[in-house]
Amino acid sequence: MGLNVKELVGIGHVEVVGLDIGHSSVKMVQLDRQGDQYCVVTAAMQEIERSADPAEHQNKTSAAIRRCFAQSGRATRNVVCGVGGPDVMVRGFSFPNLPSEAIGQAVLLEAQQVCPLDIQSSVVDYQLLHSPGEKAGSNRGILVVATNEAVQYKKRLSQMASVNAIRMDVEGLALINCIQACDGLSADSSVAAIQVGCLATSVVIADAGGSAFVRDLSSGGDAIIDRIAKTHDLTRETVDNILRKRYTSNELQEKVGRALPDAADGLISDVNETLRYYAMQSGAVPVRKIYLCGGFALVREFTYLMNTRLPERVTLLNPFAKMRCLMDDRRREFLMDIGPMMAVATGLAMRTI
Repeated sequence: MGLNVKELVGIGHVEVVGLDIGHSSVKMVQLDRQGDQYCVVTAAMQEIERSADPAEHQNKTSAAIRRCFAQSGRATRNVVCGVGGPDVMVRGFSFPNLPSEAIGQAVLLEAQQVCPLDIQSSVVDYQLLHSPGEKAGSNRGILVVATNEAVQYKKRLSQMASVNAIRMDVEGLALINCIQACDGLSADSSVAAIQVGCLATSVVIADAGGSAFVRDLSSGGDAIIDRIAKTHDLTRETVDNILRKRYTSNELQEKVGRALPDAADGLISDVNETLRYYAMQSGAVPVRKIYLCGGFALVREFTYLMNTRLPERVTLLNPFAKMRCLMDDRRREFLMDIGPMMAVATGLAMRTI
């Protein structure tokens, strides 16, 4: 098993589950495709108990995966997992026309020149792209590099939970897949997705030509929560509960609400800088729509704040909003509530249809 973007695009009709293994939660989704529409067969989310010990964290993560499968009631153990963050690099490439047998070597040489990761201990893969009207034989595509350590870590967690990771994908590319299936991509503009997790934030930009821009920022929801907690001498659990409306004290709600803009300022500035950097790239298509997803996207005040600070209107990315759901009403309502944190798992599941 390895990171194989080429195979992921045409995996066939194997029954699998999209499994998004995060730091604080595990999400799983299985889809069915009926014509040009997707429907949700099953989906589940389980939080991971926090632990500062890496070995214990692995155990608690595998336990969360097992709980997800038990909650979903699915028998299949075949999954597509994703890797992301600083252990993954995604870049576009464009070569003069080359014979097909030479492209792989050219991609490897390109990776050695532009990638900050150690190529010798990483998986290198690529996907060729062809836009409508583009001349045949052009060598344009997406280059992916992921560390062996990151790939093996997700594989090990899957094995510990008794599931079979038959493919590894890139989380940022899975997000693009989700956006394209749920809302489509315009020929004259790009779409950006900002996924804010607990430890990191991913900025993913795509256009209808197949180009992909992925940048990972080393700050997420936890950093914002920790800044607020330190400022007001609160525990991070208290701040998290307040932001997610689990705490009813009006005084604390107002105090944390006032602190949120300053606490989130650094992350939002980094996102804006990333959008400006993308806009300066050769051939960049203007971003006209911005989606927000990830666990911290469920913090309503943070979504409002992003809307006021980013250059385009920010919309929550809820992949289930336009999908038929085969589960009961109670579980369907739960999925709609947590939809923005299920986007990567949904994109991983789409790779298999």
